[in-house]
Parts: sequence; structure tokens; C-alpha cells
Amino acid sequence: MRVTAYPPDRRRRDLDNLFKGVLDALEKEEIFLNDNQIDHLEITRGEIIKPGSVHVIIKETDSGETLS
Repeated sequence: MRVTAYPPDRRRRDLDNLFKGVLDALEKEEIFLNDNQIDHLEITRGEIIKPGSVHVIIKETDSGETLS
């Protein structure tokens, strides 16, 4: 899973704190059954975009199991 976080302003934010909310939201929307299915997490801070945004890409695992 690759996440790009586009903050709404220049305030300091810890990117690692963002993962829990994103994973919980995707699980609630049944994108995957449980976040324990995720084997690789990558996060990048993008440019400032008001009011802020998160872009998520989920790719299939090597085993052929489709997560989204």
C-alpha cells in the first residue's frame, strides 16, 4: 500500500500517525477484510493542498490475492 499525504498547511505533522486512520477507514469501507493483510506500507508527504488530501494505492500481493 502506498499513501501520499497532502497536508492543508505547513504545520508540522508526523506521517506515521496517519496510517492508523487510513487503515481503519479502508477496513470499515470493506476495501480489505483486516489491515493484517497489508504486508508493505509506504507513505510520502506531498505538496500542500487545501483542505488536505490523502491518495492511496493498493496493489495485489505476489501470492495473487487481490486486496482491492
